[in-house]
Amino acid sequence: WEWVSGKIETRKLSKEEMYEKDKDLPEWLKAESKDWTFTLRTFAIALDVGIYFLEMLRKNDERIEWTVKTKSKRYIFYNMPIINNNVGIEYEPKYLLEVLMAGELRKKDPNALIDLFNLLLKK
Repeated sequence: WEWVSGKIETRKLSKEEMYEKDKDLPEWLKAESKDWTFTLRTFAIALDVGIYFLEMLRKNDERIEWTVKTKSKRYIFYNMPIINNNVGIEYEPKYLLEVLMAGELRKKDPNALIDLFNLLLKK
């Protein structure tokens, strides 16, 4: 995780990007909207590490399997690889790592990835 956290990069959103991102949000939620995003390199790292992380989780828990949901285009992870533990919990690799990376920007935690791994194995 130390290597990953050292690679996290962000960039400021332009006014046009902010408008596009927030145009359909209710007013109360716009106040919480961030004026930054991860760089493309950081998104790529999140995807790669997320896939590896979830594959290691799958290898350690026989209930977990990879799947792709294609039935409803309204589903948040439509047509994306996710893992499912057959009790209704699903994780998408890039999104999972993006959440950890955003947390790392607020507060450094050298054990964030292993703590999450251990937490998810207990479920």
